[in-house]
Amino acid sequence: MLRTPGHSLRERYDDLEIDFFAATNMMLLMPLLAYSAHISQSYWAHLSESSVRTIVSVVVVIVISTILGWHATKTRKEQNICKLGWEGELKTAEELNQLMLDGCRVYHDLIYQYGNIDHILVCSTGVYTINTKTWSKLKTGLNRAKVAVDRPNQVFRFSQGRTREIPVQALQMEAKWLANNLSNSTGKTVRIIPILALPGWFIDGASIREDYGIINPKKCKSFFLNRREILSSNEVQQIAFQVEQLVRNVTPSFKSEKKWKSS
Repeated sequence: MLRTPGHSLRERYDDLEIDFFAATNMMLLMPLLAYSAHISQSYWAHLSESSVRTIVSVVVVIVISTILGWHATKTRKEQNICKLGWEGELKTAEELNQLMLDGCRVYHDLIYQYGNIDHILVCSTGVYTINTKTWSKLKTGLNRAKVAVDRPNQVFRFSQGRTREIPVQALQMEAKWLANNLSNSTGKTVRIIPILALPGWFIDGASIREDYGIINPKKCKSFFLNRREILSSNEVQQIAFQVEQLVRNVTPSFKSEKKWKSS
């Protein structure tokens, strides 16, 4: 099956969920385990009761519970980051998928050696790799949902003087990797423009240029379809076929290898 939007983040979220519940359950069980160990030592090892033994048991419980609590808190924070990123990729995917009504081909979550490419768009105006960044906004303040693109300095400028670097190298690296892969598989030179999508933000300076583009995915149709057409329908189909081979790697549960066999 084809990979769905945010597939990697969803898997990471599920793994963190297991870690979180393992840590919290162990934290809740620690007093009972320590008490059981204390009683077992008294009964089986014939150790006499003393304030030192009791204090040691209590200290061990406190230390281990504190470590488990810290791990659970850290895991939950990472989960929230994964959830925010996953929801952002879903939002971008919803907008990109609408372009399929205009004959575009859209794919999601391509895994490659340096990470993953969130979305890939193949259409008559070219091939695009799209990386989604989802950032939380300030709760209050003027222009809290506005970001300005400073291309000369390669930074985003937010309200209250905050800045964030535009990940130009990362964007161009994933585009270069896919371009080389598609050029080798199709036998033709494939140029790819990397795009950074910022769902939920009003972007001052949104545009698509030859080096990279920055857009709000809600207005993606005007960005992608109003450009000059450079690919024929046959070329779009050929490139889309090669991309599909890279993202069709999810094994359905009914086809997965069973751990047991019926007699």
